[in-house]
Parts: sequence; C-alpha cells; structure tokens
Amino acid sequence: MMVQSFTNSCIVQYCIFLNPLGKHVHHNNSEPFLLVADNSGGNILQVNITSGSTLQLPLGDVGMPTVLDYDPLTDYVYWFDTRDNVIKRAHRDGSDSETIIETANNDARGLALDYAAGNIYWSVHDTHTISVAKKNRSSARTLLTSPATLWPYNLVLDPRNGLLYWADGGHGIIHRAALDGSNHTAIIAGLSHPYAITIDYNEDRLYYRDQQYGIYSSDLLGNDVREVLYEEGKWVRGIAVDEHFIYWSSNWWDSSSSTNRGMIGKMSKSNMTRTVLVDGLGGPWGIYITEAGPTEIPCSPGYFSCGQGNACILAWRRCDDATDCPDGRDEEGCVCLPVPVDFNLGDRLAMLPNQLGRSTFEEIQNSSVVEILNSSPNNAENLHPEFREFASTVIFPRCNVDEASCSSPQHGVDTPSCL
Repeated sequence: MMVQSFTNSCIVQYCIFLNPLGKHVHHNNSEPFLLVADNSGGNILQVNITSGSTLQLPLGDVGMPTVLDYDPLTDYVYWFDTRDNVIKRAHRDGSDSETIIETANNDARGLALDYAAGNIYWSVHDTHTISVAKKNRSSARTLLTSPATLWPYNLVLDPRNGLLYWADGGHGIIHRAALDGSNHTAIIAGLSHPYAITIDYNEDRLYYRDQQYGIYSSDLLGNDVREVLYEEGKWVRGIAVDEHFIYWSSNWWDSSSSTNRGMIGKMSKSNMTRTVLVDGLGGPWGIYITEAGPTEIPCSPGYFSCGQGNACILAWRRCDDATDCPDGRDEEGCVCLPVPVDFNLGDRLAMLPNQLGRSTFEEIQNSSVVEILNSSPNNAENLHPEFREFASTVIFPRCNVDEASCSSPQHGVDTPSCL
C-alpha cells in the first residue's frame, strides 16, 4: 500500500478557505472519501472510495487513534487517542490542532457528533459510561452508566429522531436512548461481542458487528435482522455505509508473518460483490464516510436552519452581529432599516429578516402577526402595559447599532448611513 502525504490547503480538489468571519469553510468538488483511524500505524488516512488510494492526513502526532468522526461544516476531524487518553481535533490540513476532552482512561470506544446541537458524544468501556459535551469542551456530563450499559463500544446518532444507538459488548445488546440519555431501551439482545455500529440514513437501517467476525443489519427498531457478511478470523472494527456500498475495517493475526494485518473492505448493496479497497494496514479501527450523514434536520418552531440543514439555532440569534451557525448563514442577508411610520413605533431601526422569518416590511404588513400590534390598545385591560413594546421587539428586532450616530437616509435610499 502506498501512502501519500500532503501539506497544502487543497486535498484532492477539496479546498479549505478562510472566510471573512475567520471560520473554515470548504468547497467540495471531489468524490466522497473515507477517513480511517489506523491504530497500529499511528495515523489517520483519507481514502478514495473508488480507487482505494490513500493520503496520510498531516495532523501531527495523533497518538494511537481508535475511533473518529468528521464535521463537514468546519472540516474538523475528531479522534480518540488511546495513548494519551484524550479526544483531539484538527482541520484536515493539520491546522488548529487541539485536545478538547481528557477521559483519564484509555478505553474510549465510541465517538459521534451532533451537528445540530453542537455536541460531541463518547463512550468509555472501563468506566461503563456514555458522556456528552459541547464541541467547545463546555457542559460535559455523563448521560448513561451501569447498569444501563456495561461495556459501551461504538455509538451512532440519529438526530432526525433525536436518538442515540450503541453496542454493549458486556450485555450483548444494541441499545437505544434519547439524545439526553432518557427513554433507554434494548432493541436487540443475545448478541456475541457486538462492537461497531452505524446507521444507513437512506434506508433507515442499522449495521452492526456480531459474533466478532460478522456484520448484520436491522431496521431502526431492531427487527428484520439480516446477515450481511461473515469472515472467519477477521475482527470487524468499524462500519460505514453510503447509498450504494458498505465499507468495513477488519484486522487479524497472520501466523505466517507473526504480525497483525488489516484491511478496508467494500461491498455492493445491489449484488453483494466484495472487494478489498485498502490492504496492508496494521490496525484499522474506526472509519467514517463523508456521505453517511442524515438528510436535512427539521428545526423546531422558533429555530433557524443553517449549516447545510445540519444545525438549528434560536431564531433570535439571527442577525445579532454574532455568528452562531457553523457556515455563518445567520448573519447573511441582514439589513438595518427604519421602521415605516405606519406602524407607529417612533423613530427606530429594525433588523430584517426578523425572528419570524419576514424579510420585508411588506411581508410583515401582510401577515397576521401585525394584528398583535394593531389590536393591543383595544385590549389594554387584558395586557401588560409594556406588551406592545415587547411584541414590537420580536416583530421589529432592534439593530445592534448606536442609532444616535446614524444619519437619516437620503431621498430614495432606505438604508441609513450607519450601515
């Protein structure tokens, strides 16, 4: 196997740019790719899913990586290093490398990102725990522990339905719970050494390891179990699925050379044809494919969708002069305009779009929300004295500028010069 390395900012036509907000954004003109944590080799590889060619990512000292995940919105790779007992992250070009979580234990076996909520989940085998924290390291807490789970291994998220799935090697069970750890239930029992697990978001099926050497699938309720493949003597370490193929990492002891061997396999869903995508690895464990993520996540009322449909922020955080979306969309297309006198709100400026998604004053005038302002004086006895002012700040959110420093707009121009 030939492993190439790179140090420039473009990786197989997948280029990283720095936008004016100081955040990494990317423009993907290439095929989807696999990321592989090679534990024995001490590196993380990027694999072309068609040719099998590999690139060693220039992430510096990655230690002994076992599990990994990837954030396509920021181009960050996240991985667990069993040598230093930490979760690390870095951009694929090697920049901004940092440690974000210290586990104080070398047996973290699961790692998953929730893009919508900005959370990172991980499981630790020896402490029997599944934990969560913000990707900025804050708000770390344990969600589940024994007896709910004994040996939690790989885990996977279904943010579309607010669910977490994981393989429990101690109980021989595939578990499911809400993303906050509540409503825990076992959906598949009686397994032998379950370890790797992933979700096919196109077909709504789970794929998981059973009997050490086999890959099986079921629906998301744990029913309709099917054997996908079984290779005697080859331990399945990681599974990834896209629309047309199943990928897996496995390793085994080669008695003829007295060494560990590993490979990345690829199987067609349509005809079950198997091929070896990458051979000659020392110890491939976790794998990730960039096309494996769920479809657009629906945001609840009062939230704004961004990050290519994978993130939700509170609507009032849009156009507040602070970037909250990973792609910066919450601060795009924002304008600061004087409120028309017809609304009888005095001489003030309003930021559009507002928290209700209205982009123009005409849209506001033609919507039912304006009735709140028009009817409130007639119902004064039933309303707080400041109700109209409160409602107006939602419908016409104030601009984050010093209005006293803004000159009046010129004739034919709606935007004051403070912008």
